[in-house]
Amino acid sequence: MDVFFSSVSAMFEALAKIFIIALAGGILVRKKIINEEYIKGLSQFTIFVLLPCLTFSNIITTFEPEKTLHWWILPIVGFVMSILGLVVAALLFIRNVEIKKNYFPVAGLQNAGYLVLPIGKLVFPEQFDLFALYTFLFLIGFNPVLWSIGKFLCTSSSGIKYKFSLKSIITPPLVANIASVIIVLLKLHVYIPKLILQPIDLMGTATVPVANFILGATLGTISLKHLPPFWDILKVNFSKFVLIPTITLIFVVALNIQETNKLLASFLIIQASAAPAANIVVMIQNYGGDVQRIGGLMLLSYLISIIAMPLWVGVLTLF
Repeated sequence: MDVFFSSVSAMFEALAKIFIIALAGGILVRKKIINEEYIKGLSQFTIFVLLPCLTFSNIITTFEPEKTLHWWILPIVGFVMSILGLVVAALLFIRNVEIKKNYFPVAGLQNAGYLVLPIGKLVFPEQFDLFALYTFLFLIGFNPVLWSIGKFLCTSSSGIKYKFSLKSIITPPLVANIASVIIVLLKLHVYIPKLILQPIDLMGTATVPVANFILGATLGTISLKHLPPFWDILKVNFSKFVLIPTITLIFVVALNIQETNKLLASFLIIQASAAPAANIVVMIQNYGGDVQRIGGLMLLSYLISIIAMPLWVGVLTLF
């Protein structure tokens, strides 16, 4: 039980630090010290510059295919977990699928990068490079679902007709993911001079705190006055923080991952129990949808995650 409580405590402390940064962003926006246009610009800078830099430098310097056996499984796991989350949510709302489908991304698609990365940095500081590598490989499979099916579902309440576009899926972070993996597989990374790689790495170090500031600033614009009905809130959070982590834990224990690779096991549980993807609100703001209702639902989910995520990491230590 000592291991359980120490794991819960470490995780809770990490989340508290992350949410303090997020809270600062939310307060500055609420007080109109920083306007929403500034946050939108900072978000674009993060997506187009900072996150690709962090992704590229980490994979180029950390990814060793010959040592990272079966590395290709993580993109598959990212894809499967995202589809699983949406399917579980759809089953809970089976009687109102058409009306409630904009809830599915909140119930099934987690903040796989912006929230998970700083947790890894704070909880596993000595293994963060490997933790970050797991994250980026996972995102190769996760991001296409988030930006295609997820985008369609969360913007559906606006009545717009969704038109499939590769442009919506091929984002700078995804390009950086795939390009850097290909470069390493072709062994071309050894020809990249430090004079180029080190500045890229330096830019990437700003990603984690800036991303959490943006998260808080985004949620800081949301009001809790227009929440969905209680039973809808319950279903969404039951899916997000009970069903999906439970299924993931069964998978981890069945394959004995917690014994063979504790860091990977912790990574999978953290992903499964993480709060909803922050990009859901960004998508709704840009493409239409019920920003207040979905935003309020997300804000509640983030508050619940402060308790749920540490508990699930603690539960993993019992196996």
